Amino acid sequence: MRQHWIQRVASLIVLAIMFVTLSPAKPALALGGVYHNPTGIDELYSTEPTERAPRDPMAGDTVFIKATTWPIEPGQTVWITWTKNGVNQTPTGASWQYNSGNNTYWQANLGSFARGDSISYTVNADVNGGNQKSIGPFSFAVTSWSTVTNVSGYTNNSTSVDVATGDSAGSFTPRIRFAFPTSDSFRVQIAPAGNGLNISGLSGYTVTDSAGTLTLATSDLVLKIQKSPYRLAVYKGDGTTLITR
Repeated sequence: MRQHWIQRVASLIVLAIMFVTLSPAKPALALGGVYHNPTGIDELYSTEPTERAPRDPMAGDTVFIKATTWPIEPGQTVWITWTKNGVNQTPTGASWQYNSGNNTYWQANLGSFARGDSISYTVNADVNGGNQKSIGPFSFAVTSWSTVTNVSGYTNNSTSVDVATGDSAGSFTPRIRFAFPTSDSFRVQIAPAGNGLNISGLSGYTVTDSAGTLTLATSDLVLKIQKSPYRLAVYKGDGTTLITR
């Protein structure tokens, strides 16, 4: 009886070993991909979890790169390879934020930058050092608030007038274009670097240049541009009734 019981236990052990040996191995998960979209849907009042923050960095802003990987699995790593003004920087690791659905969300802190810096970056991910996925490169240029200063000159294009000014930050060459679609209306277009101006209007206006003021006038409107510093005042056609400053 005892011998029969021992034989039965031995048979069960053999069957268990065979089951483990013959059963197909469960496939290991592999990184499906990594995703980052710097400006999301570019909606003023809504942000996406894979955006750059801020979307358009300014001097002094702390820049965060947000990304997602899938599927959710242990061993994933996300990091940013990047350059500043064309020079390679030390890669920056991203930290885990949360899991949602089939995705893991990450965030990397690139730090802050100065006006004029040009940044290029790529988002990378892998699992336990293998199966690397990347997306990019993406780039942004760092700006800061500045204002126009004094009027330095103007160009009469016959259907528009371009007014050149200085820049308080010293790195732009602004031009402001004025055009009259009708005699009692005007349009303004501003180009920080002086390029890309394309509006035009009527040719029936006059330009009067003096030491302190540049005046553009139609029969119904008068634009008085103070030169130092730049200021604009709009009058009715009589030139004395102020509409707006």
